[in-house]
Amino acid sequence: MYGKNCAVKKSDYEKYSINLPFKFLLGKRRKKFIFKELEKLHPCFSDEYCFDSKILYKNWKFFADVLVMNKMKLASYRFDNPRCKLHTEENEKKLIFVEKKKYIHILCSFIFVFFILGIMFLIHFRNEKKLAMKKTEIVEKEFEQNEGLQNRGDACKLIFDAIDKCDGKISNFSFENSGFAENVIVSVNDIFAEEILGADSKIEVSSISYLNNVPNLRLHHSSKTKKNDFAPAVYSDYLAFLSKFRSLLINSKCKIVEENNNPFTIRFSFEIEQFEDLFNKIAALFNVELFFCPTLSITKGQVFTVYLKIENALPIFSNGKENNSSINSTQNFNVFAFLAQNKKLFFTRAELSALSQNEKSLLQNQKQKQPSKIYLKNVKQNASKNNDKIVGKIKNKDGTSNVFYKSNNKKIYMIKEEVVNENE
Repeated sequence: MYGKNCAVKKSDYEKYSINLPFKFLLGKRRKKFIFKELEKLHPCFSDEYCFDSKILYKNWKFFADVLVMNKMKLASYRFDNPRCKLHTEENEKKLIFVEKKKYIHILCSFIFVFFILGIMFLIHFRNEKKLAMKKTEIVEKEFEQNEGLQNRGDACKLIFDAIDKCDGKISNFSFENSGFAENVIVSVNDIFAEEILGADSKIEVSSISYLNNVPNLRLHHSSKTKKNDFAPAVYSDYLAFLSKFRSLLINSKCKIVEENNNPFTIRFSFEIEQFEDLFNKIAALFNVELFFCPTLSITKGQVFTVYLKIENALPIFSNGKENNSSINSTQNFNVFAFLAQNKKLFFTRAELSALSQNEKSLLQNQKQKQPSKIYLKNVKQNASKNNDKIVGKIKNKDGTSNVFYKSNNKKIYMIKEEVVNENE
């Protein structure tokens, strides 16, 4: 009925109290400041959520009493109760998400009172205001360095370490990086729930299925990460990178299934024996160009099927310079290099044995077709003469190394180095 109030369940919203500096008290500044704070405080806060805020004044300080709620849940409450006012279960008099047009006179009165309080605050407490602002800046810096924020890639390492301890095998892998949080979902065969929970209790087992009495677990873990800001790259550079990435797949004999633009997404498949080599090549390309891959999923069958998204975004580092860090850098976690290093978790022992035999036969064929060491030496000398930069180096199990160079015309090429016996 019209005029009745409707209580919102406590489980459908989250409450936060945020210290509000004086310069962010009014208008759009306050909204932007609260939005940034919620990105730090609320798990996976995004455009899917909305918030309602009220200003409180306690102990000579201003606070924002903020209530966060999913937009879909809020819409369902309003749809089910179209003529009711919403309030919290804790306090029936506290109305939330009130339409501004109906209460404009209340808002004007509040602004007037708030203006008077602001003048009083400026006149009588100027020194206190400066101290409060300094304390707020210190708290913000401490929060950014909070130990609870993990490095990029920690979610992947936690799940993979636990799977390795239990000797499980991955059949599906999904990775998503929103810029301030990482979500990892993995399907694992041949292990039981109590084994994985015993290895690490932080991992969530979301579902368990069986095929011929063999368990298949669906594991999930998410974590807040240290946030890096991203800025759009020059669009022509972005298009050039996409062309390089597509050429890499075609030259590696991958089968491209589909592709979309804005944002760029691609689905492709490759043979199982290409796993380590292909992901090392992709890792080297991403390590040089530093474009952002926020979504990656891998499905294992007769072949591996990969879906990924590449955004036109480059990381902005705190020193203001581009960081050509190594593939294993925690600041710029490279998921492709990580997968190549942990390929054993995607294969059974029989498959790994077959792969090693194939690698041995390939090495024998390569030795027969391998160019002379004098030729490789000349190629290296030409690279040094042209001042081509080394942008990445990957060590192989056979003792050789794949060294990636970047020429003056921004082309990437690889030279394979091997340990040469001086007696030869």
